[in-house]
Amino acid sequence: MHRDTQKIAFKVCEATVDGRVVPVSKNPATDAAKASKSGHLDLVLAEGRYQTVSGPRPDSALVTVFENGEIRRRWTFDEVRARAQAVML
Repeated sequence: MHRDTQKIAFKVCEATVDGRVVPVSKNPATDAAKASKSGHLDLVLAEGRYQTVSGPRPDSALVTVFENGEIRRRWTFDEVRARAQAVML
C-alpha cells in the first residue's frame, strides 16, 4: 500500500500572496483523477466516515500539532490507537 493505491497525497490548496488568500489546485489534462481540491479545506466525521469539506468548520476533526515550529499537541500511541478504533466501529 502507498499513497497512489490509497489515492491520498498532501498538496497545497491555498496560499497567501502579498497578504491575499489565493486558492491553489491542479487539473492535469492527461489524468482527470489527479485533479486536486482548492481553497481552505477541513476534515469532518460524518456518518462514521471522514470527509474533506470546504472549511474551516467548527466540527473539524483536525487538531493543530505543529505551529510556527512549536509542538502544540503530543499524542501517545494509546491515544492514536483509541482514536482510530473509535472511527472503525
